[in-house]
Amino acid sequence: MVVQRLIQKVKDLLRDLKEPATLQELGIDRAAFERALPDLIDNAQNDAGMLARVRVPDAEEVRKLYLYAYEGRIVDF
Repeated sequence: MVVQRLIQKVKDLLRDLKEPATLQELGIDRAAFERALPDLIDNAQNDAGMLARVRVPDAEEVRKLYLYAYEGRIVDF
């Protein structure tokens, strides 16, 4: 699939440039991240840009998006 190849190329580029590809690789402590997560979710849901989306994620989807970003997982929902 073209999208998967593009994602892999971007990840490869980040590694080649020695740039972090995840929030975890930025050095953000997992416990601190999880403590901040409720505020991050609340802020995301109250952001005007989020409200203008064609598909507005609910709080659980926003939580999963942040967790996936922390871990570097591909969004599968």
